[in-house]
Order: sequence, then C-alpha cells, then structure tokens
Amino acid sequence: MFKNWSITKKLIFSFGIVIFITFVASWGTLYIFRILNTDLKDLRERTLKIANVDELRNKIFTDVQLNITKMLLTEDVKKRKKIYNEILNGREVYKRHLDFLKRITRSNEGKKKAKRNGICYRGFGTN
Repeated sequence: MFKNWSITKKLIFSFGIVIFITFVASWGTLYIFRILNTDLKDLRERTLKIANVDELRNKIFTDVQLNITKMLLTEDVKKRKKIYNEILNGREVYKRHLDFLKRITRSNEGKKKAKRNGICYRGFGTN
C-alpha cells in the first residue's frame, strides 16, 4: 500500500499519525486534569469544613460552657449580664460558621445537612 505513495504523501501521513497521537494524549491529559481539579475542590471543601467545625466546637464547648458555669456561680448581676453577652457572642460565632459552611457546600447532601443545622441555629441562644 505504501510502496506506491510518493515521499510527500508518506511524510504527510506520518505527521498526521503523530498529530493524532499527540491530540489523543493531550485530550486524555486535560480530562485527567479536570477530574483532579474536581477532586481537589472536594478535598479543599472537606478540609475547610473540618477546620471550621473544629474552631466552632472549641468556641461552643469551651467558651460557652465555661461562661454558663461562670454565670451560674456568679451572684453579681452586672457580671452575669456581661457573661450573658459573651454567651450571645457565641451565637454570632455559631451563625458565622454555619453561614460559612453553607457557602462552601456544593453537594446536595451537604446542603440538606446545612439546612437541617440551620434549624438548630434558630433555637440557639434565644429566650
């Protein structure tokens, strides 16, 4: 088949094959980069959530619980009011972290969980 072709046709055919192989390899590489990009975004989202939840847990479980204990042990009304305001500040921190989690969540399951946790937020720190 190739014996009857001129040198020009053989060179064009050879370069065509090289270009086709290069195109296929490039397409595969771009496809893999796209998949990696998605996986990296998911990993970043999970890392941010873990860090955010850890900070929130520290704020709620240490600061708020300690302030509640201080408030119950204090008899001075002014000090109690000050400690109560610090507890309410914990509510703002909780709201900020919950809004952050809602903002970075992309999956439908995560959005449902964030919405369900929003119900917990509405009950936090109210009279």
